Amino acid sequence: MVTSTVSTPPVRRDRAGRSIPYTRISDLSPSDFDAAIFIGGEGIQQHYEDSDIISFIREMAHEDRVIASIGSGSALIADAGVARDVTMVTAEYTADKVAREGVSLADKRLYIDDIFITADAGKEREFVREFVPFVEDLRSDE
Repeated sequence: MVTSTVSTPPVRRDRAGRSIPYTRISDLSPSDFDAAIFIGGEGIQQHYEDSDIISFIREMAHEDRVIASIGSGSALIADAGVARDVTMVTAEYTADKVAREGVSLADKRLYIDDIFITADAGKEREFVREFVPFVEDLRSDE
């Protein structure tokens, strides 16, 4: 599962060119996912304190699911209050907000801490190389 924080999501199409509808996060069950990636962006501020996102992240954390972010997506994780005393990567413009929520800021561009994996925008390839084995490893421990 991947979320986007852009204010107007682009139209998604399948291989035949048919439009694919978006699903609201409130319609999803965190227990159906091994991981969630929250991708930041210009529209991130409109999702701060979103009760559906906060509930989803809290349930993911409660079930020890992988919670990941790229760029400012970590601000959503911090909002949920599940990352206190965790070290994360975030965008420069969300660093103060994330720190106020008790999150330590990593001095690296990609960081793994417990069930969290976070990366800077621009480090997506490295993120994917680490993310997939990280999720597989955590799932094999169950």
